[in-house]
Amino acid sequence: MKNLLSLAPVCACLLLFSPSASAQDEMAASGQSYLSLGVGAFDIFDNDGAADYRVEYTSGNTLFWKLQPFVGVEATSDGSVWGGGGVKADFMAAPNIYIDPSLGVGLYGQGSSDKDLGSAIEFRAQVEGGYEFTNGHRLGVALSHMSNAGIDDENPGSETLNLYYHIPVGDLF
Repeated sequence: MKNLLSLAPVCACLLLFSPSASAQDEMAASGQSYLSLGVGAFDIFDNDGAADYRVEYTSGNTLFWKLQPFVGVEATSDGSVWGGGGVKADFMAAPNIYIDPSLGVGLYGQGSSDKDLGSAIEFRAQVEGGYEFTNGHRLGVALSHMSNAGIDDENPGSETLNLYYHIPVGDLF
């Protein structure tokens, strides 16, 4: 039950920031592939005190509707590592303002952290909002929840707050 309650802030953000159906018709996914770099704080509600670092790639191709695939690696300063992938949706809520909810699954290693998430398989739900510059680069803030979704008896979950910088892949080469 604790894990369902810890998902509440993420679900509330998704519902709060989800555009209406008519607004969705006016918004288009950027169609842009991004290399994303993130830094933040792991396990913010349980005061783990670990820094969180992320490198992710999001394809500009859509799979269905607005869903774009992503892959990434997340590591903490105490040796925890999550590597996985999933899908995200890209919404332009206003000129230059984006909202990206995402869901992913991956493998987790605890490292020297005191945070045992209960399983090697961990799911990540995230909502990010931020600003898109005229050159296509983005700066955003994301709140994510990671848990094994009850596939193991031990399922404490973890929330992470990150600052992201997204670079269009075309600008790298």
